[in-house]
Amino acid sequence: MKTWAMLIRRELWERRGLWLGAPIAALFLIALSLFGRVGWKVGRERMEDHALWEAPSVAYGAVWGGVSLIIVIVTMMMMIGYLLDALHAERKDRSILFWRSLPVTDRDTVLAKFAVGMLVLPLISAATIVITHAVITGAVSARYGSPDIGLWRYWWRAAWAVFTGTSQLVLWYAPVGSWLLLASAWARRAPFLYALVPPFALIVGESMLFGSRVVRDYFTARLDFPAGRLMHRETDGGLLTDPQLWLGVGIAAVLLTITIRVRRYRDEA
Repeated sequence: MKTWAMLIRRELWERRGLWLGAPIAALFLIALSLFGRVGWKVGRERMEDHALWEAPSVAYGAVWGGVSLIIVIVTMMMMIGYLLDALHAERKDRSILFWRSLPVTDRDTVLAKFAVGMLVLPLISAATIVITHAVITGAVSARYGSPDIGLWRYWWRAAWAVFTGTSQLVLWYAPVGSWLLLASAWARRAPFLYALVPPFALIVGESMLFGSRVVRDYFTARLDFPAGRLMHRETDGGLLTDPQLWLGVGIAAVLLTITIRVRRYRDEA
């Protein structure tokens, strides 16, 4: 555990901009709530920030959705960029020679980088979302007077939903993250193309040879945001009862095993 903690701290220390993306986006949104006139669109109706007190269940859901979406998009961009560059950069700048001189195995290195991209960054994003909404709620409260205590109950429920949903999404997108990391380990240059071309070739090949769309439908379902399943987590267990989630976890384990071996033997270094 000490080795993994050291490796994770090293990644965050070397790439400080990696974990600052979500907080910076949050500061921008907080500034809007403090100094600007914030409006939220719910369906076809536009609700100003004071409407939080008039219809908290609807308006607060719009606040959570809008603010969370911006922070999640920023985090996903940081995650994709990091996973594609994590193992490619160390070969490009030859720093892999230094790290291999240390008593750290390829397994620990790969798993630590995967943990940073698929666990640490999502948790930072979730915490940022929860804190941002607490600050925005307080800021709007200061503008229009103390709100009903029910508004803060929505905040607690939504905060719990963010963290439980994040834990399920980490498992759901684990095969995607492990594939990006494998592309980073394999590519000599342009890891993005290595990550994109094989799935695209499978989709086109299946369509041309068999006229089916099984591969395309699987990739589409895996990349799609499973909002519906997350919303029903209290009644049917959400994604945790979906066999596709655990199939993806198994695929991620296989891809990570391949990535470890690729890092060990891919480069003449």
